[in-house]
Amino acid sequence: MSDAPHRLPGWATAVLVRLLPAGVRGASMRGDLAQEWSERARGPGRQVWLAVEVARLGFHYGVRAAGRGGGGMEGAWGFAVRKLRRDPGYSALAVGTIALGIGVTVALYSVVQAVLLDPLPWERPDELVALFEGHEPRDVHRNVVNPGNLRAWRESGSLAGVEGVMPPQPRIVSSPGEPREVMASFVTPGYLTLLGVEPVEGGGFSPGAGGEDGDQIVLTRRGRLELFGDVPEVVGRTVEVNGASARVMAVLDDGHLPFADGALILTAIPLADLGDQTNTGRFLYGLGRLPSDGSIGAAQAELAGVMAGLRERHPEFNAGWRVEVESLRTVLLGDLRAPLWTLLAASGLLLLVSCVSVANLTLARATERRAELAVRSALGASSRAIAGQLMVENLTLAAAGGALGTLIAWVGATLLTPQLLTAFTIPRLGAVGLDGGVLLFAALVTGLTGLAFGLVPSFAAGRASPAATLRAEGRGPGRATGRLRSALVVAEVALSVVLLTSAALLVRSFRTLVTVETGFDVERVVTGRVNLTGERYRGSEPDRLFFTQLERELAALPGVEAAGGVQMLPLDGLGSATSFYAADGPVPPREEWPVADIRPIIGAYFEAMGIDLLAGRTFGPEDGPDTPRTVVVSRSLADEVWPGLDPIGRPLAINWDDLDPWTVVGVVDDVVHAGMDQAPRPMVYHTVRQAPYFPFMSVVLRTRAGGEGEAVGALRALVAELDPALPVTRVRTLDDFVRTATARPRVTAFLMTLFAGAAALLAAVGVYGVLAYSVARRVREIGVRVALGARGRDVVALVTAQGVRLVLAGLAIGLAVAAVAARLLESLLFGVAPRDPVAFGGAALLFVAVGVLACLGPALRAIRIRPVRALREG
Repeated sequence: MSDAPHRLPGWATAVLVRLLPAGVRGASMRGDLAQEWSERARGPGRQVWLAVEVARLGFHYGVRAAGRGGGGMEGAWGFAVRKLRRDPGYSALAVGTIALGIGVTVALYSVVQAVLLDPLPWERPDELVALFEGHEPRDVHRNVVNPGNLRAWRESGSLAGVEGVMPPQPRIVSSPGEPREVMASFVTPGYLTLLGVEPVEGGGFSPGAGGEDGDQIVLTRRGRLELFGDVPEVVGRTVEVNGASARVMAVLDDGHLPFADGALILTAIPLADLGDQTNTGRFLYGLGRLPSDGSIGAAQAELAGVMAGLRERHPEFNAGWRVEVESLRTVLLGDLRAPLWTLLAASGLLLLVSCVSVANLTLARATERRAELAVRSALGASSRAIAGQLMVENLTLAAAGGALGTLIAWVGATLLTPQLLTAFTIPRLGAVGLDGGVLLFAALVTGLTGLAFGLVPSFAAGRASPAATLRAEGRGPGRATGRLRSALVVAEVALSVVLLTSAALLVRSFRTLVTVETGFDVERVVTGRVNLTGERYRGSEPDRLFFTQLERELAALPGVEAAGGVQMLPLDGLGSATSFYAADGPVPPREEWPVADIRPIIGAYFEAMGIDLLAGRTFGPEDGPDTPRTVVVSRSLADEVWPGLDPIGRPLAINWDDLDPWTVVGVVDDVVHAGMDQAPRPMVYHTVRQAPYFPFMSVVLRTRAGGEGEAVGALRALVAELDPALPVTRVRTLDDFVRTATARPRVTAFLMTLFAGAAALLAAVGVYGVLAYSVARRVREIGVRVALGARGRDVVALVTAQGVRLVLAGLAIGLAVAAVAARLLESLLFGVAPRDPVAFGGAALLFVAVGVLACLGPALRAIRIRPVRALREG
């Protein structure tokens, strides 16, 4: 061991010399601390330990010293509270700033912690994988899979388990109450077991569910409430799902179910009953579990070999298709990471701005109190006692700010969760709670910032004589303090500009998104869904007859300008697609067939939606069940298949029931279906009279002004007249679908704008504060200038120039940083470049305006200075 004396870092020695008792006792404590410091292993942990020890000793001796000077601990706290109450403006601003930084950061971090950092809520979640099919020629990834292919992957034994699930679809459930439509997902019986989900009631599906054990369903807690209310026991009861009896096997706690979000019931169906490569298409999501010693790469390689065999056995169906194995966590959270990390980074910047603002405020107040501290020092108070009192005052502010920040965080998390649930599909978001660790961290950072800058005057008081301080008081705040405060304001402005520019980019992106040409008109359009259920609708012919009858009656509804229907509305989250080829030329290789969405419609659907007819005609009475089959195609499909040619009258082979050609009779404009940020896909429309395919229909009514209620009432009466057992569900305006489709960018842009606005406000307060103190320091100078003939506008220019220089300096730094940070936002932007000049220019102009407004108050105060009074006060 070295015999050299143990030494503490310089900053620790300086603090302890000020705060510890003078003489041998203080030196002994410093020596003990230095010895333990030298014996600890080097690294960040040693630095943290020392900081905590110095803070502990400083608080103990500093506060006690203050207490000795003011009547004990109770007196020190009481004096601090009285001082802060005498200056309510400063106290409210400081507490509010601390609370804002803590509250926003903790609320956002709590969401990120619950969503991105905590494990997924299933058994051994790292072993869970999602299984997709991909098609290289079409550049298709993450496509749903065929049941036959999924069964082959399961039977290969490459994974510890393989199950399938279908996205939720509307089903009519008849429970003890009235029949009602609920969203239901078909799952294979082992779905819950694969995930390791434990029901809160019952035991889950039996292995033979949907087969030899009969039809079975599992309810979510919300589904239980909607279907059974407060009935105490529901497990074992029988309900009818689309007319078929099913036994309730269990109730699940509400939470995320992979690929079944929004489903209130799960219906079991054996994988073997879903068809195979010879009789059905691709419509399942695959889930798998890796062996305990397995990896995604190994599973991918093994299943790729299985898929190669499937391509040889079913070349017509599987040509060009491959298997994709991905981590379930990546699939579920992949598109959430960017917006949530961006919002967390923004809240972190706001915390930084808050810290800088707190530092600026405490410096300003300390400057104001130089005379008071000098008097106390002249009356015998030691620098340690003064530091202790300042520490108590700042701890009081930090405690108040921390308490208010906790409240803001709780309210923020409570208000934020429903908004995020609307905008995102997020596992565990419903379980968001305040994170204690980050709450403590944010409080420590903000509180220590205030403490550090609040203690500066105590050190200054120790270095300067009271007489010198009192003489200097008449000349206003010192230049060093002024420069430090100006630097802090520049930092505030720079950080705020980064936030403001990011917010401007996201707002511009959102505005671009909502102005996308959707291909339809949402004005005065209301929709409602009819779902055929029961024994009378077995098979497709009853469906066709019902929808045909409904089609005939729709046009006569009162208050309606145009009425029609489609089985899957744009932006509703449902869809159906298949491959096709132009039948007027050679048949291309199977793997080169293009893909189009396909939608059965009724009535005047195009007119009701406001979709433009570009060529040919829409469907009419001549398109019946016994006439040649006809289709209307979208513009992009016509351009892709018959570029430069007239598509009317040309045959189209659609890979659905068979490949017998359909005749194109019309071309309509493209419509956005999958998402506002996705290009319209080629679309094929046909009339339900020739093929109903699905047992549900979304009726679309374009109403007269103010006629929405009358139209919906008439629709309900019409459906009840056709079949009293059928409800009209999901009555919504078409505008609701657009708003839901744009919820994620809207929430992200709103929150970012909120953070940027708060940061800009704090920065403006900082600019105002610096200029106000500058005017106070220059009262004599300004008075002399006015006495020598300076005009008011000259004084305003003099004061404003100082503030504008600070704003411009911060602006330059902030824009440079924002130009780099904007690259990180690229994945969130739509139709806007990361360095969009409008966003950057708008943010800069806005901040200059904010800065000028912040300068006006001090400038107007300056021109009211009277020379005689200024010279007398100076």
